[in-house]
Amino acid sequence: MKQYLIALDMDGTLLNDEKNITPRTEKVLIDLKKQGHKIIFASGRPYRTMLRYYEQLGLDTPIIGYNGGAIYSMKSTFPTKETTFDLQDVLKIYQFYGNDELKNIICESSSSIYLLKDDEVFSTWFSYEHLQKHIGDLKETLKENPMTMLFHFKENASAKRLSDIVKKVNSDLFVRVWSGGEFAELSYISISKYKAIREVADFYQIPQDHVLVFGDAGNDIEMLSNFKLSVAMINGTPETKKSAKYITKKDNNHDGIALFLEEYFQQEKKKRA
Repeated sequence: MKQYLIALDMDGTLLNDEKNITPRTEKVLIDLKKQGHKIIFASGRPYRTMLRYYEQLGLDTPIIGYNGGAIYSMKSTFPTKETTFDLQDVLKIYQFYGNDELKNIICESSSSIYLLKDDEVFSTWFSYEHLQKHIGDLKETLKENPMTMLFHFKENASAKRLSDIVKKVNSDLFVRVWSGGEFAELSYISISKYKAIREVADFYQIPQDHVLVFGDAGNDIEMLSNFKLSVAMINGTPETKKSAKYITKKDNNHDGIALFLEEYFQQEKKKRA
């Protein structure tokens, strides 16, 4: 069988609601890896929050983090790439907001994390272990180009205002909004999971029609729209499901990925028989 690249989003896709990989999904992915297929993670997460899953599956491929903003070589020979935001752009965007609109902001570099205040919301997504943590006004604490800038708003309408502000500061940037407008994150127009996955596929010389991608949310739409073998989770957003060629029969809590892969590769085996 020809080699496939299988690219997996994490939250709501590979991981169940308890943030675990189910035993059946783990077994299927490990078996496919043993057959010579390449398994990669493609997430909005920082790579450090994916390490335990990477080791659990015994992977040796790059990790795509920050929605394509970084590709880490890990145990592969792929050259690590990291994209940062210009510090002055970040501070210009930040100065338009006051405490009346924001619950919190988080910025991150490879060694430090910056928050307006320490709260439990961001700590559920971001592991702060082994990072220097800076709390307070970003104008005072942030002194380097960050790799991420994520907003938590008090009012959902604030996300629309943020989008207008960002366009004025730098036309190469845009805002990705999620959870109905409660959260928004800064991104470059030129960066996406889709483009990062293509780079990894080219590195392994795997053709685009042998790239299988799985996702559930807005930051997955571009990759689902552009790869022929795209799979949306049944628990995904309506827009995400419209963007994919296939939809899993089960959700992320009930082995949706495993069931799809079992059926897909069984069909591929029959075609060769």
